[in-house]
Amino acid sequence: MNARRPSLAWLALSLAWAACDGPGAVGTLRVHVSGGNEATSGVPATATDDGWSVRFTHVALQLEQVLLRTTAGEDAAIPMDPVVVELTRGSALAFTLAGVPAQRWDRFGWRSRPVGASTENLGVDAAVLERMRERGFSLYLEGSFVAPAGTVDAEGAPVTEVPFALGVPVEADYERCVNGTDGSSGVVVPLNSATDAEVTWHLTHAFFDSFAEDASLRVEPFAALWPRERPVETDDLDVSLASLRGMNGRSLRDREGNPVVYLAGMTGATTLREFFLNARYGHFNGLAGFCATDLRLLD
Repeated sequence: MNARRPSLAWLALSLAWAACDGPGAVGTLRVHVSGGNEATSGVPATATDDGWSVRFTHVALQLEQVLLRTTAGEDAAIPMDPVVVELTRGSALAFTLAGVPAQRWDRFGWRSRPVGASTENLGVDAAVLERMRERGFSLYLEGSFVAPAGTVDAEGAPVTEVPFALGVPVEADYERCVNGTDGSSGVVVPLNSATDAEVTWHLTHAFFDSFAEDASLRVEPFAALWPRERPVETDDLDVSLASLRGMNGRSLRDREGNPVVYLAGMTGATTLREFFLNARYGHFNGLAGFCATDLRLLD
């Protein structure tokens, strides 16, 4: 009796295994998230143009669907559940992706979406998580704006700190990331071993005054919108960029006394709220790593 001929499907599978050194030609990718010193220690007054500083008590971020692709069209398509991480305690391990084909994936990226019912909580305060779910936030920043010595409000009362609780109702895709350590594209998953990649969240982007080069960091425009009875929230920022004021109620001016101008670039932002929500935070393996970003405001 003649032996049975292998099926075409089996031949295709055998050739695929042979092309990548067999069925065990896989590795593991660990994806960490870090907000750096800004998340753990805050933004110092020396970094801002107006002498204000920022302290964070919560930096909660949702991530989902790490993207591993090649320019040839291959897609690792690794299933994973969305997670939400807290960054004020340091770097967080968001995903451990086992069984990834061992090769270079030259198109690395990830998605961030509002926290949903299926999002896994990786150390975020329960009240913060519920607020993000209820209000459709993918990022949540809470803490205090700390005023320079001698700051007063419009009535002449001294101001030392201004609390804030800023939620971000945004969908963002970060793709085609360039490695901040060596300028290469994507990641290499090693055979039968593990490698690490980092989503680096640059929190100073929340306070830039321009989407062009040489932007300054300005905190006072946010603090000046404090409603006193509660922290500054995202909707309080719905003020025209052309009419921003300082804590003392006067027109906002820089150190030289010139009017402060916010440069919205191609975002089309006309209010401080729109400007804030259009911020792009994601870097790859350090602040020198950059990604193409597609961002959508949800309300």
